[in-house]
Amino acid sequence: MASKKYLLGACAAAVLGLASGCDSDVEGSAEPKSGAPAASVPSGSATGDEAAPSEHNAEDVKFAQRLLPHHEQAVVISRLAFERSADPEVTALARRIHGARGPEMKQLMALLQGWDEPVAPPNHGDSIGHGDFGLLSEEELQRLEQASGTEFDQEWLRLMTEHHEGAVEIAELELRDGVDSLAKLFAQNAVDSQNGELAELRSLAAG
Repeated sequence: MASKKYLLGACAAAVLGLASGCDSDVEGSAEPKSGAPAASVPSGSATGDEAAPSEHNAEDVKFAQRLLPHHEQAVVISRLAFERSADPEVTALARRIHGARGPEMKQLMALLQGWDEPVAPPNHGDSIGHGDFGLLSEEELQRLEQASGTEFDQEWLRLMTEHHEGAVEIAELELRDGVDSLAKLFAQNAVDSQNGELAELRSLAAG
């Protein structure tokens, strides 16, 4: 599997209006459970072309630039469960995760646009890679693609749990070191929603 599947690529370009036809991959119809609210920026905040520059620091930018590819990989991982899971509860959770990450990616893009910052760090060495913040490696993704049934479900729950823990870590760094109020609000909502999904992942893994 090519890394472009989950590193910020065509889907992010679609958010910028540079490509089309990607929304069906990053946005699902399922809503997150009430106990796990999707991360969001208030409706009155700037989005897309309406985004206005705001006070922010380097940690705010790192937060958005890290969480975007992290979320894109979550979309890829969750979509695998649609085809390979033997457990309807796993599939239902995967659909909620899939549905929540797409809108969050758009909100992260809006933050970066509002700050007039690039989608990806100019220095490639600053980008997150395999193993960073729970990001899956090529080998782990390939094993998931080749598994099915109960074997798939067990591995999917384990890897998605690690992936969510990484997202929480990214958001907590923003809460500690960031200064932009909207970014910090998004980060807090991300912690809440990811922890809600983590509780479900762990419950399913425990049987």
